[in-house]
Amino acid sequence: MKSKLSIEKRMDLLFDLVNSFGKLNGPEESALFLQDLLTENEVENLSKRLRIAKLILSGKSQREISLEMKTSPVTVHKVSSWLDSGGGGFKKVLKSLPKRASKPKAGSGRAIEFQGPQFLLKLYQYSVHQAQTSKLEKIGSTLRLKSAMNRDIQESYSDFYKKRSKGRYRPQK
Repeated sequence: MKSKLSIEKRMDLLFDLVNSFGKLNGPEESALFLQDLLTENEVENLSKRLRIAKLILSGKSQREISLEMKTSPVTVHKVSSWLDSGGGGFKKVLKSLPKRASKPKAGSGRAIEFQGPQFLLKLYQYSVHQAQTSKLEKIGSTLRLKSAMNRDIQESYSDFYKKRSKGRYRPQK
């Protein structure tokens, strides 16, 4: 796709974008920034690309990844090509990503008084998982609201231009 912007303008935009990511301190600020900057679909697409890269580096086949991520083989191939032709950014980020806490499995069925350390470990795992899930659900909720707002704005503008093209729009004096 050919950009309508000059090279200089595109460089200015890229400068601001790259430096804005550098100003973020931690996952919470990153999440707030992404939810303000991107739509729900854009966040999902970027997240999928990152996961695809992670799965490729873990050794999964492109076909397995395509099925697991419910995406086209072309998308998987593109990410694979990006990894092969450099991919330093992907690789560096993926090496340093923390693991998401999993929800602990149910207890062993033994009496709780005989599960002391295991119970405390599961309680800790559960609280970490719940905290992560709560934050992610809040971001998802905000993105869904933003998507609805975007649809409303799009419809309003669409209606405005339809009326204008049919000569039914009359500016207020």
